[in-house]
Amino acid sequence: MNWEALGALGEIIGAVAVIATLYYLSQQIKMNSEEITKSRDAQRAQSTYSTNEMWIKVWQPLMQDSELAELYLKAINGGQLDHVEAFRFCVYINTFLAMLEAVYNQIKADTSFSELDEVQKLFELISPYINKLLDTNVGRTWLSDEAPHLFTPEFLEDLHASRPKK
Repeated sequence: MNWEALGALGEIIGAVAVIATLYYLSQQIKMNSEEITKSRDAQRAQSTYSTNEMWIKVWQPLMQDSELAELYLKAINGGQLDHVEAFRFCVYINTFLAMLEAVYNQIKADTSFSELDEVQKLFELISPYINKLLDTNVGRTWLSDEAPHLFTPEFLEDLHASRPKK
């Protein structure tokens, strides 16, 4: 064999090695993509579970505490609340909106379940209930005086944008 033949053979071996390396890398990328998809699906499942737990925590006090349930009904029906009742109702509103902001952040991070893949959908879904809480006398005062100190400006901006203009 002459030098040219050896050089050509070396080039062929090199080309085969490059092709084998590229094939190996493509398989690694494919496996990595599958693992990322599985991880994302698991994260979405956990997010859904966490969201459901938060909903339960918001509604459970109303189911278990008849005094709080009466207070809730009194507030949304326009009844006059004393200072303690107003405080308790504000805590309930805060708890509800804290849960809502958590879901909002999951959507922003693209980890929420697929039915809620946009912030607008979240507010459309929950708007009737939010309005019921925030259209009370106590709710309006809480939203203007307390909420800016408790929630992110971005969340409050989107919350205000979702509410009907009065």
